[in-house]
Amino acid sequence: GLRLSEIKKKAQDGGEEIPAEVMALVEKRAQAKKEKDWASADLYRKQIDEMGYILKDTPAGPSLQKKM
Repeated sequence: GLRLSEIKKKAQDGGEEIPAEVMALVEKRAQAKKEKDWASADLYRKQIDEMGYILKDTPAGPSLQKKM
């Protein structure tokens, strides 16, 4: 469903490992969105951003990339 494993795979294909802390926040955000807890989802997105990653929602699922 959430394709979180694809996020990790894409990051590895780019040569970078996504830290476990970031992946945990992505998973928590996905769960918050599923429960329609928008305030928590926004908070998790902000934390991901502060850790140096850009999280985008796409029709195929979330997309995560390291900020340049």
